Amino acid sequence: MERPSEASQSRGSTWKGLLIITAPLSKPAILISNKTAVESKDFSMTCKAKGQINTYQWFINGLAPADSRIQLSRDKRTLTIRRLTRRENKGPYVCEIQNPLFRNRSDPFTLNVAYGPDGATIIQTPDVYPIGIRVNFSCSAPSNPRSQFTWLYNGRFFSNTSAVFVTAALRHTGNYTCIASNSVTGLVRNQTKIITIYAPLSKPTILTSNNTAVETKDFSLTCNGTGQIHAYQWLINGLAPADSRIQLSPDKRTLTIRRLTRRENKGPYVCEIQNPLSRNRSDPFTQYVAYGPDIATIVQTPDVYPTGANITFSCSAKSNPSSQFTWLHNGQIFSNAASTYVTATLMHTGTYTCKASNSFTGLMHTQTKNITIYDGPDTAMIVRTPDEYPTGANITFSCSAQSNPPSQFTWLHNGQHVSNSATFSIIASLNHAGSHTCIASNSFTGLMHTQTKNITIYAQLSKPTILTSNNTAVETKDFSLTCNGTGQIHAYQWLINGLAPADSRIQLSPDKRTLTIRRLTRRENKGPYVCEIQNPLSRNRSDPFTLDVAYGPDTPRIIPTVDQYPVGANIMLICSAKSKPPAQFTWFHNRKKLRHSAKLSITNVSLNHAGTYICHASNSYTGLNSTKHKTLTIYAKEKNTTLSAEDKNLTINAEFTIYENLMKHNKTINSTSFVIENGTAVLTCNTEDEDLPDIWWYFNNKRLILNDRMTLSEYGQTLTIMPVKREDSGAYRCEMWNPFLVHTSNSFNLVVSYGPEEIKILPKHVHGQIEVLLKKKLILECWANSQPPAQYIWQVNGSSISGNSGNTYTISQASWEHAGTYTCVAMNKVANTTISTKITVKVIEASGGSSLSGGTITVIVAGVVEKYLMKPTLTISSIGIIMDNGTVVLTCNAENEYSSIARENAGT
Repeated sequence: MERPSEASQSRGSTWKGLLIITAPLSKPAILISNKTAVESKDFSMTCKAKGQINTYQWFINGLAPADSRIQLSRDKRTLTIRRLTRRENKGPYVCEIQNPLFRNRSDPFTLNVAYGPDGATIIQTPDVYPIGIRVNFSCSAPSNPRSQFTWLYNGRFFSNTSAVFVTAALRHTGNYTCIASNSVTGLVRNQTKIITIYAPLSKPTILTSNNTAVETKDFSLTCNGTGQIHAYQWLINGLAPADSRIQLSPDKRTLTIRRLTRRENKGPYVCEIQNPLSRNRSDPFTQYVAYGPDIATIVQTPDVYPTGANITFSCSAKSNPSSQFTWLHNGQIFSNAASTYVTATLMHTGTYTCKASNSFTGLMHTQTKNITIYDGPDTAMIVRTPDEYPTGANITFSCSAQSNPPSQFTWLHNGQHVSNSATFSIIASLNHAGSHTCIASNSFTGLMHTQTKNITIYAQLSKPTILTSNNTAVETKDFSLTCNGTGQIHAYQWLINGLAPADSRIQLSPDKRTLTIRRLTRRENKGPYVCEIQNPLSRNRSDPFTLDVAYGPDTPRIIPTVDQYPVGANIMLICSAKSKPPAQFTWFHNRKKLRHSAKLSITNVSLNHAGTYICHASNSYTGLNSTKHKTLTIYAKEKNTTLSAEDKNLTINAEFTIYENLMKHNKTINSTSFVIENGTAVLTCNTEDEDLPDIWWYFNNKRLILNDRMTLSEYGQTLTIMPVKREDSGAYRCEMWNPFLVHTSNSFNLVVSYGPEEIKILPKHVHGQIEVLLKKKLILECWANSQPPAQYIWQVNGSSISGNSGNTYTISQASWEHAGTYTCVAMNKVANTTISTKITVKVIEASGGSSLSGGTITVIVAGVVEKYLMKPTLTISSIGIIMDNGTVVLTCNAENEYSSIARENAGT
């Protein structure tokens, strides 16, 4: 037995022991806190019961509460649900009461949770409708209790039902809003739907930007339509535009074609307008593209016509619209038609121009055709050129003939075809010689004319050589020289010593190729000989040929001329004879051969040596012989002898030939003479005697030593100086000698002319300027190195001064007028040369100072001392008369820069 509850104890029963009396429990009921349970709000339920209730217990869906949002009061009598939800907190809910003996449960209580409305939903229907169709509007929204619905149209009340309809008209386009509300929850939800009502679209049209579409220019098409147009679309030839030159405006209403072409952009073009329920297309639009004219084309016709022919001119040019044509003849209008004709005359020759134009495109094209009215050819003419050419020359043949059309030319060489042009060139060879014929023809007239030119080609002549008739030229015999050359030789010419032959003994063959000298002489016919071969374009000369004439021997000469000798004397007989080549000598005594030599030596003579001695001279080249007899007398008694008058009076005449230059004639002088420096001097030692063994030359009394500019002839008789220099000036003499005699010529004074050179003006100047004090004396000296001494002329400011031809110019008293430029001109009349120099004279006042050095200026001229500004102190090393070519020493005691000038110019 359980212990009675505290409730039973309170009612005054007495318990003693363990007896518990409990009444049965009544059925509990569930009481709610609010009339309506609203979702998301709190809600409480209380278990109401009577009796001895010890505990309360709740069951949700048959289970004890476990949700964290469910809270129980302390006695668990009240159950509170935090933030109700329609599904989780619906129940059913049961409350149970208990005591130790009884328990009882309430009826299940299902919670009717008020919620919503949730989001209003308009039943899915189209957004666009055509006019006249039924448009249904239906709205729903989950809600407990059910929602109340209100429809608004563009913000104005429209209906209180969840579903409504209208018959579509344009006015029904707009915003339709469904409002769902719940008076229990106090919630309102809405949704809006936009409905568009479309009327059918009208047919669009295509508008153009310009009246005329012109090729290469831009052109625009615009789609013009009315109604609710949502989009524009273009079709070209049934396809969407794809060309990069086609551009659409942002709304695609306007289509622009960049740089129109006649073929690609012709169309047809269609524009289409669209909205969600309707579309319509324009009629096809074909683009009428204006173009051209393209290149004007003159219908192919001949370019040449005979006079009287009918000439038709026809021109065409692709163009839209068609071209307008104008014909010009030599720039003058002669027709405005596409085709025209003329009857040919010479005046119709010229340029015909077809001009095609299009006023829509503004373009114009022309084509030109040259028409020639033919005639001729006239007489063919070969351009005048030489008839003779050297090989290798460039020969141009050019032929002309007046003809219309121009002639066709053919050139023949010796009858063989060589060219078909009016002008052609060749490089001359011997094969090109002959006749060259120009044929001028005109295939239209059938006429032909010719002209011929004969050409001679000359090869360069080779160098000729001189052939001789004999191996040896012998004096007094005839001798022939033949000019041997190859090539086209037209003429021969001979030169002897540079001149044409003039000697009557010289004979030329008819063709002048062979020169024959009758009766050769050793001196006149030596030469040199030169032969020249010639043709009209070339000439060439042989090398000089000097004739080595063999002669002699002439009559021998025996020296000494003494005929008498004492017994015991030593005798040397020398035999000489002019001969070339040198003679061979043989001595005979009293017809007995002694020896072969030019010299015969007899020592310690005896009476047996007396008799006739014969010198026999022979020349194997000339085949000539010559003898000389000499009779010697040997006496026993000594006898005085003297030289014969012939030996005593043997003298040498020296002649000197001076060549001033190679282009001037020779001149012979016998004493002192000038020769210009770098010219040629030829000195010849002449004597009446011949065949003396030796000739020696002396210069300034010393044996002459030859340098590389000096040469001697074969026997030393001629001295040549080339080129002659100033150091060659001096005294020359020649000396001829043999063992017995010496012959010396008089001196010949050779003077080499040079200069003037190294010209200068004293006193010394600074930068070409000399200063002189006003009213002071100034002496200018001019000096130039020259032989003979130079002649001088002074000029002041460019004008020559009469009376001033010496090397000094004196200003006695300087004035302002003396300032200026002073020019010294030095001349050498022998050398025909001139040189000049100049200085500037500046006149200054004494107080003005001078830019030149101070001190005394002294100039020494030819041993005479004169003052220029102030008189210096002069000392002379000796007193007395100074001989010409002697030496004088002058000392100028002026310590300034001009002292050195005085010392440098002191002379002999």
